[in-house]
Amino acid sequence: MEVFETYLGNFTEPQQAILQAFRNRAQAYSIDIVEKMAYGLMGFYWQGRPFVYVGGFKEHWGVYALPSAHAAFAEKTKGFKQGKGSIQFRWREEAPWELIEDMLAYRWRELNSSST
Repeated sequence: MEVFETYLGNFTEPQQAILQAFRNRAQAYSIDIVEKMAYGLMGFYWQGRPFVYVGGFKEHWGVYALPSAHAAFAEKTKGFKQGKGSIQFRWREEAPWELIEDMLAYRWRELNSSST
């Protein structure tokens, strides 16, 4: 069983659907994205470097897009609860997919610009 599927087993079906939707978006950037557990979160790596992390908790799920993306999106994320390095979303609320997709795109550009 894959690491992500094992991780998903800890959550309800509606929660799994949200985490899977995030996974699909992260994986869409490259067939070379590698998934592995790190810091109790699901990590997505490209060329051995962290792309983004996602984690689910009792009341919320969080996106950990590394400090650079959090700083770049500080204005757009100020209405969301934030933890240490994370932006938190309540399970029962609609996920802000457009914002999340923008953050993923930012991280991808950042990774690619530093790989040259």
